[in-house]
Amino acid sequence: MLINAWRGQERCWKVWWLLGLPYGLVAGFILRACVQAEASTLALLVVVMLYAAGLFLWMVCAWRCAPNVKTSLWTPTSRALIVLQTVALVWQAADA
Repeated sequence: MLINAWRGQERCWKVWWLLGLPYGLVAGFILRACVQAEASTLALLVVVMLYAAGLFLWMVCAWRCAPNVKTSLWTPTSRALIVLQTVALVWQAADA
């Protein structure tokens, strides 16, 4: 599924719900646990960089698979959500 998603050959809903949602939940939990545990700056930096890399890879897969839908409305909708998420992340990073 990951290879097909990277190539843009997977169904859009699978990339969103079977890759993106679990990744976001697990990565968010790990990131929050590191912050609450007051991990060292280096450890926190590594976790944030891994989170960002995984999120970037998922966004690329989701963008490429966006046309693989039954209803064409979902293609621009999913791509707009990816752009909005990118803007929100950049905004948060600039605020930190």
